[in-house]
Amino acid sequence: MRQLYFALRDRLLNPQPPILQNTDGDPLAFVKLTYQLTCSPRTAFDKLRSLNLLETEEALLEDATQDENGELQTLTFSWMKRGNEKRRSWDNTILGNITIEGEKLIVDVNSEKRSETIRIEIARRLGDYAVLQDSVSESVKDKFAQVKDGIESPEQQRQREEQEALSALPEVQALMEEMAKERWEEWLDETVPVLMGKTPRQAAKTIAGRERLEALLIDFERSAAETDNAAFAPDVMELRRQLGMLPGHENQKKGRKRKRNVSLNEDLDLDGVPLYQLKITLKRSDPPIWRRVVVRSDMPLRRFHGVIQRVMGWTDSHLHQFIAGNTYYGTPDPEMMGFGRQILSEKRYTVADLALAAKRSFVYEYDFGDGWEHKIVVEKILPPDPEFQHPICLAGANACPPEDCGGIGGYYELIEILADPRNPEHESMKEWLGYDLDPARFNIEIANGVLNRLKA
Repeated sequence: MRQLYFALRDRLLNPQPPILQNTDGDPLAFVKLTYQLTCSPRTAFDKLRSLNLLETEEALLEDATQDENGELQTLTFSWMKRGNEKRRSWDNTILGNITIEGEKLIVDVNSEKRSETIRIEIARRLGDYAVLQDSVSESVKDKFAQVKDGIESPEQQRQREEQEALSALPEVQALMEEMAKERWEEWLDETVPVLMGKTPRQAAKTIAGRERLEALLIDFERSAAETDNAAFAPDVMELRRQLGMLPGHENQKKGRKRKRNVSLNEDLDLDGVPLYQLKITLKRSDPPIWRRVVVRSDMPLRRFHGVIQRVMGWTDSHLHQFIAGNTYYGTPDPEMMGFGRQILSEKRYTVADLALAAKRSFVYEYDFGDGWEHKIVVEKILPPDPEFQHPICLAGANACPPEDCGGIGGYYELIEILADPRNPEHESMKEWLGYDLDPARFNIEIANGVLNRLKA
């Protein structure tokens, strides 16, 4: 599991450049073919018009221009094919655009493979009537650079404005939404590289896969919020529902007639012990000092105490206790009996016991003198994972305060002193600390390294 985590982390922090593809899965490249016609525009159109599968001749000629004698001069139409191997719900696929301009024939496609295909098709249909004069291939990088620099030809501006007007039509938006829905339905059963070659449905069956999926879904939501055109954005809540990843674990599986809410005191509909994704936050820290971990739900509190100590960065040099509502869990002290507070043995209770009693959140207090209180929230209940061998840290931020520095207030005072060489206490506090303190430092590899020594 640890190896899987670091592999995913490396992919997220050092992503490989994406391979952009068209709807047939071909590497993206923008190719413009320019032909010299030795026939009339009408003859060229008659021989090429069947490349468009949807529109009638009358519809295709609607936007055409004629000369003073009524002869065809300019015309643009789409080159299509039936179906799509990768998008089985599609009836047709647009392969490119064909423009006739007097004695010129111009074809725009978005891959070298389509370029080769249309060249063969034009040679077959037009023969000597069309002579290839120019072939220009533009890389994706160059195309993006032009967009970034705001370079737009008058023709590109005209096409963009027409496309925007067309996209604004209610019937077009409805069609696009329906196509998007079908597309994302197919995505659930397609292999995805970042999911280690698994489909989303397959990945949702393991903890490692679900974490990868969660990263993808969050990215989908962020991208949808940033784009002006949400027509093809996925319905992330619907994807979560189908993958069994809704917040609160509302799991509406296909074929069920009613919604089923999975609560903390209900076993998941899977074999084995569920896993808990927990967020541990040091209370009153600003910016927050926090860690996100995954542990077994049946982990005894005594062992969970060890997880918190290691992942936060404490040294386990002081007393501690867990607090859920008005109940305290820790190491019972016979000498304290009769002083009003009963301490239940942390060896006899589990993380799930506290999560249930406290309705998903509880407190871990460390060092009763400094009073380091940690709020622990159950973020997710995850299905059992046979590969899960030890607790793991998924994320975190900011350094653990030094022991014995006087609590959260003392910690921030210490930071101010260390940051000001002119402070009269600067040298003495620096010597007391014994190391260079970086409040923003958190090393997830070190955190997982120490957790790796613990049993699940």
